[in-house]
Amino acid sequence: MSTAPVRIAIVEDHQLLAELIELECSRAFAVVSNDQTGRAALKSIESHQPDVVLLDLGMPDMEARALISSTRRVAPRAKIIAVTAQCNPANVQLIQESQLDGYVDKVTDGLKRIPEAVNAALAGVRTFPSWIRQALDSLSTMPHSFAKVLNKREQRVLALIGQSENDEQIARAMGYSVYSAQACRSRIMRKLGLPGTPALIRYAIENGFTRLPGAEGLVRKLRADGLLRLSSRQAS
Repeated sequence: MSTAPVRIAIVEDHQLLAELIELECSRAFAVVSNDQTGRAALKSIESHQPDVVLLDLGMPDMEARALISSTRRVAPRAKIIAVTAQCNPANVQLIQESQLDGYVDKVTDGLKRIPEAVNAALAGVRTFPSWIRQALDSLSTMPHSFAKVLNKREQRVLALIGQSENDEQIARAMGYSVYSAQACRSRIMRKLGLPGTPALIRYAIENGFTRLPGAEGLVRKLRADGLLRLSSRQAS
C-alpha cells in the first residue's frame, strides 16, 4: 500500500527563494501552496491543511508571532519550521516561546537541510542549530536584555518604534491613549538605558524587532511621519 506524500506549505516573501525552496521540497514531498504574504498563506494553509509549514519569520505584512499563532489556529496539526535568514535576538526568543518544530538558517544551513528538518519534525524531533541554544543562554544571563526587562506589550511597542511610528500611531495600534503611548516609550528607554528615540530605533533594528526596509522606503516613511525634514535645497 502506497503512503500519501508529506504535504508542504511554503511561506516566503522573496519569489526566487520561494521557488528554490519549492524545487528542493518537490523532490521528496508534495508542495500544496507557496505564498508570498502571510495573509494569503493563512488562506492556503486553512484550505490545504498541510503536514508541515515552512515559514519565513520576516514576512512584510504580518508580525511573526501573530502569523505563527494564526497558523496553529487554522491548521492545529501542522508542524511549523522556521526557514529564515534573520538570526537575531528577537527571533531567538520567538523560537523558544512559540515552541517551533524546527529551524533552518538560509545562510549557514542552506536549503538542502530542509528535507532533514521536515522528516525530523514529523518524527517528533525538534532540530535547532547549536548557536540558538547558545543565544538563548546569553539572553537569559544578560541582566539588561529585552527578554528580562520588557514585557510582551512593551516589546510590541518597541517594534512599532523601530518602524518609526509616532505616539499617535502607536496609540492606535495598541489601543492606548496618546499619553499612555508616550509614557510607554519613556519607560522602555529607561529600562533599556537608552537616551532617546533614535537610539530606540537602532536598538529595535539591531535586535530584530523591526525589519529594516530599503533605504528609499525608510526615507519616505520618515518624511511622511515628519521625522525627516527636507532641506531647502532638496525641496527646490
